[in-house]
Amino acid sequence: MSGSLQNLKKFELVLLAEKLKLKFSAKLNKPALVELIEKHLKGLKKPLNYLEYPELGEYYEGTEKESQKKDSSSSSSSSSSPSSSSSSSLSKDGGKKEDGGGLFPTQWFSKLHFANIRPGNSQFSFKFHEFLSDVQGNVAEANEAIQDMLSTIPAIDAIFFAVEVYFYIIKPFFFFDLKDRPHYFSTTLSRSQFASLVLFWVTVSFALPALIGYYINFIRYDLPSVEIDPLIFHVAKSLIAIVIGYHWKPSFINEATYVVKDTFGAAKFSEIFKHGLSFAHLQWVINLQQWPLIFGVTGVILCLYVL
Repeated sequence: MSGSLQNLKKFELVLLAEKLKLKFSAKLNKPALVELIEKHLKGLKKPLNYLEYPELGEYYEGTEKESQKKDSSSSSSSSSSPSSSSSSSLSKDGGKKEDGGGLFPTQWFSKLHFANIRPGNSQFSFKFHEFLSDVQGNVAEANEAIQDMLSTIPAIDAIFFAVEVYFYIIKPFFFFDLKDRPHYFSTTLSRSQFASLVLFWVTVSFALPALIGYYINFIRYDLPSVEIDPLIFHVAKSLIAIVIGYHWKPSFINEATYVVKDTFGAAKFSEIFKHGLSFAHLQWVINLQQWPLIFGVTGVILCLYVL
């Protein structure tokens, strides 16, 4: 029965659940939606109208077929019961003895039909077809699980974040060489530069968009049900990428002043912080270029498609 519901796409299941006036979280995956809708349909006293809910036609056809199969199996079991009773009565009659105390001549011979007897299945037989069917079923289940996982917006965001970290920090500054033992990788970054890159990326790519998305939902909804709005998150990320890539320009005069002061050890903490911020911003523009904007716009399109 759930097979007909699983054939529907996720957005169709969401529309159907809203049509049935079901309460559900936006984070539910496809199998959870199917289970929720099926549980609601089973709890109804009467089936719904086909004209109002045409997407449930296959579901109700499947339920009718299953009920017919159950009825046919029950009727076949009831019809087989009198035959078994008649066979038992025959066995009882066949067990009568003669007046002299002996058996009938027909009972002197064995009544076994060896043509109907099959050899027993060995416990050590290798059932290759069952093995292949199990492998096929496990692969299909794994593919469905991966599909459901990748169809969620957080999973896609995780892929985008991994790509950003690779092009922003790992690829330009970390070098891997298996021949160079025992040091398999090296880096050209100092600790302060690495910290400035990580803090800048976490703040710009995740923290600020998440804070904006949370604040928008905080204004619109009650406190217990506050979550980060994914659409606002990606819109904010796109706008921040535009501001950083096109409108924010570092001051090279301040950088030159910092180099001179740092050489003589007279740089203040505020100047060190500004230098780290300028370094991280420059690497953002050089290494990532338009990727944050592309990822943000892609996230907006996906949110509009799913939600």
